[in-house]
Amino acid sequence: VGPWYFRHWFKDIMLDHLKDNLATDYRGHPNVLTAFHRQLVVPGTADAMYSTLRRTLLRDSKEDFRGLGELHRPTRVVWGTEDRLVPFAESRTALESAIPHHELCAVKRAAHLPQVEQQRLFNALVTQFLAGLPDEPFAPCDARPLR
Repeated sequence: VGPWYFRHWFKDIMLDHLKDNLATDYRGHPNVLTAFHRQLVVPGTADAMYSTLRRTLLRDSKEDFRGLGELHRPTRVVWGTEDRLVPFAESRTALESAIPHHELCAVKRAAHLPQVEQQRLFNALVTQFLAGLPDEPFAPCDARPLR
């Protein structure tokens, strides 16, 4: 019943999920809605999302953090401070123990999708990190590594 129900109500379920992932009204991001609706009709998307939701709801995401920590590579984590799915305060604690070499960048006025809600800031933080550049004044990583 689960997969059938999910496929049948997929668009409604995912639109509700999108609302939960944003700190602002999703209608304020028309390009995201267009891309979102285009993605929903791709064959296999409903099955893939159902599998992802089942897998993530049934396990502890700290395993993923620990996997990153074991790589011993510089790690920049960009996280929305208004994330309701994986709250920022809880993520700080989990990251501290699992990835001691991380740098946590708090993105204000963003929830679970900072790359959508604060696109310019998100892109600057990721680009600067990958290029090995210092943060620019308009895009500082305001939460330094936790020790």
